Amino acid sequence: MNYFNSNDKNVSIIDDDFSLFLDTLNFKVNSCGIWSTKIEKIADYTINDIEFIFYSKGGSTTNILGNQYTCNTNDFMILEPYGLYRSHNKKDHVSEYHYIHFDIEPKISQDNFLQMLKKNSSVFHISNPDIFFELFYKIQKEVQNQNSGYATMINSYIKQMCVLLVRNNQLTTSKVNYVKLINNTQADIVNSCISFISKNIDGDLSITALSKQLNVSENYLYKCFVSVLNITPSKYIQKYRILRAKSMILSNKLTIEQISQQLGYSSLIHFSRAFKNEEKIAPTKYQKLKSHQLNLIKNIVVK
Repeated sequence: MNYFNSNDKNVSIIDDDFSLFLDTLNFKVNSCGIWSTKIEKIADYTINDIEFIFYSKGGSTTNILGNQYTCNTNDFMILEPYGLYRSHNKKDHVSEYHYIHFDIEPKISQDNFLQMLKKNSSVFHISNPDIFFELFYKIQKEVQNQNSGYATMINSYIKQMCVLLVRNNQLTTSKVNYVKLINNTQADIVNSCISFISKNIDGDLSITALSKQLNVSENYLYKCFVSVLNITPSKYIQKYRILRAKSMILSNKLTIEQISQQLGYSSLIHFSRAFKNEEKIAPTKYQKLKSHQLNLIKNIVVK
């Protein structure tokens, strides 16, 4: 609780738990910008970091962890890492949103951070949109210009955005954001399966093994994935493994062969074939391309 006496010159303020928690975090922006389209579009995609999305025009219908949300202008969306999402932009509308992809350090605090922001929803209507638009623009400028102290400024802006988001959700009565809840049982099964996959990525992830783990039939597990995510279990596992592989390649701590082993591939050839099928480029070429891009960025910063 904060104590404040406007008549007292020596004001004493005791930090709240959320402020103390934010002070322990460091944010690293991976990408940011503005995305827009003038046509109706359906897209399935995965992310390996946290994403903030803020609609400035139009909107979409988006499937997030089993819930289907209707997003409109001035709606704010929070997406978690390693989720598989489906977005359907509205027909005959120009859709535009600001986005930020970022990681949190320490990683162990990530779940608590998301829980404090999201509570029971992944989408919120913002009552004071101008402040949020300004913060998104400031973050984009800092990332583009990379002037001295830009990392500190970015951290400050993201933390300010988080505080405003929590206050917005506490002080306003938001509309019901989702238009329908996909079958609860099926959504729970898919989420349990995804959690198991993430913790046992190098193990037996056949549909037979997964169905036994979840105590459901293979046919029902297949139907759950198609119903909730519009994708088969095997296709999801392939996408998830390649997503993890890209992150591991960029960390530059393991060889391509070691990565393939840790992700449960039977051989390097099998891994390379799967990676190329998903990314349209071999893992070794992907590694060289990303290393070259990083070196270019370093040279630009040094200059």
